[in-house]
Amino acid sequence: VLVKARVGAGAGAGGDADCGTAKLNKSGLEMSRVSTLPSASLASLSDECKKIYTSTYSELSSKFKPVRKMVKNAVKNDLQKLAENFDEFWVAHLKGAGEGVAGFVGVKVIEESNTIEIKRLCVQEEFRGQGVGKALISSAVGWAKNRSGGWLWKV
Repeated sequence: VLVKARVGAGAGAGGDADCGTAKLNKSGLEMSRVSTLPSASLASLSDECKKIYTSTYSELSSKFKPVRKMVKNAVKNDLQKLAENFDEFWVAHLKGAGEGVAGFVGVKVIEESNTIEIKRLCVQEEFRGQGVGKALISSAVGWAKNRSGGWLWKV
């Protein structure tokens, strides 16, 4: 599914990057922005995200070459260095735990086309149906709304 939507600047209160957090609190989860985490914890977080992404798409990867290629690219490139490859990246995780990732999503600004792309949304199977993906997308869209006007692509 590919969706293109116009986003405006200055969404105001509620349009912040943490707008999905309230929904997660009911599930015993919290959300962290990678830009606020200590750099020492990023390597292990990156490794955990790579495992989750690979596992989430393992069945489809075994059947479809384009999915296998997408997963290989995500693991080798995007998820290798989270702070460098995304303009912002959110992780939903168990409260008080540095690990125990339930899901994640990143955004990338493409300046030359005035576009923001939501990338690598992934929620572990045991956390699906609890609003984790919705909270992650809500945070990414809120972040995008606070940026200058342009286009938001959700792939």
